[in-house]
Amino acid sequence: MIAHTSKRFHPRNFFVSGVAVLLFAIVCNIQFDQGKAEAASLDAGAPVQSVASNNSARQLVTGIAHSCLLSQTGAVKCWGSNSFGQLGKDSTASWGDASGEIAALGTINLGINKSATAISAGDYHTCALLNDGTVKCWGLNSSGQLGRDVASNLGDGSGEMAVLAATNLGTNKTATAITAGGSHTCA
Repeated sequence: MIAHTSKRFHPRNFFVSGVAVLLFAIVCNIQFDQGKAEAASLDAGAPVQSVASNNSARQLVTGIAHSCLLSQTGAVKCWGSNSFGQLGKDSTASWGDASGEIAALGTINLGINKSATAISAGDYHTCALLNDGTVKCWGLNSSGQLGRDVASNLGDGSGEMAVLAATNLGTNKTATAITAGGSHTCA
C-alpha cells in the first residue's frame, strides 16, 4: 500500500501562504498597537493599508496558498498561488513571487457597478458577496464549490472574469453573508 500525502497539509503550501502574508505585512506596513495585538484585533478593525493604495482594508482572507484583500471601497485584490484561477486574474500565473508584482497588483473585475461587501476563500477558490446581494466565485470547481452546476474552473482563462455571472441563489433570493470551506461555499 502506498501512502497518499494530502496536498492540503503539504509543508510547502503553508510556507508559501506564510510568505504571502508576511510579504503583505511588509509591503502594506501593517502596524498593531501592542496592547491590542490579539488574534481578533485584525477582524476588529486594526489599521491595515490596502495593497498598492491608500484604502484601508475591510477584510483579509487566505486560502491554502493565496490571500485576498477587500478594501473599504469594495475592491478586491488577490495574490499568491493561482493554479486554478483563484486570484481572479484570467490566468493561472501566480502573483507576488516576482519583483514589483505586489505594487502593480490590480483589482479583480467584479462587473460594471459591482463592488464586494464581503469575501471568503476556500482552499483553491475565492468568493465575493456583491453590493447587490449577488455572489460571484472563481477558482477550482472540482466539487461544485463555485455554485455553477458544472465542475469547470473559472478565472483561469482570458476574459472569464469580465463575463462571470452571479451564482444562481434562486428566484428573488440574495445573500447577506458568505463563507467558504476547503471545497464548499455557503451564502
